[in-house]
Amino acid sequence: MDLFDRLEDPIFLIDPDTLEILDYNHRCEVYFNLTDKELLKLEIVSFFTTEEEQENFRKDVRRSKRRYSPQKINVSWIINSENKHLEIQLCPLDLQDGNKVIQVLLKDVTEKV
Repeated sequence: MDLFDRLEDPIFLIDPDTLEILDYNHRCEVYFNLTDKELLKLEIVSFFTTEEEQENFRKDVRRSKRRYSPQKINVSWIINSENKHLEIQLCPLDLQDGNKVIQVLLKDVTEKV
């Protein structure tokens, strides 16, 4: 958990079926300028602007559930009124309690695009 909180990039843990945000590191609050209560009420697809993008992400999550290696996708999100280009890494994780989650690691590549 210490590594999770210390990483500079935003990381979410989401429910692979509902896409609800279950946990996140502190960087998410800073990057998205949202509070704990606001983040934990969201489904991660709410960051996408179109239904098509949301459905594509749902498909990516379903694919990542079946894989053991991380899957990378590139997306554009509007964050704090700015268009951001992100490289997202999806990785399924088995938790100690037996539950499964998807780790969503965000890398802002806006300046490289």
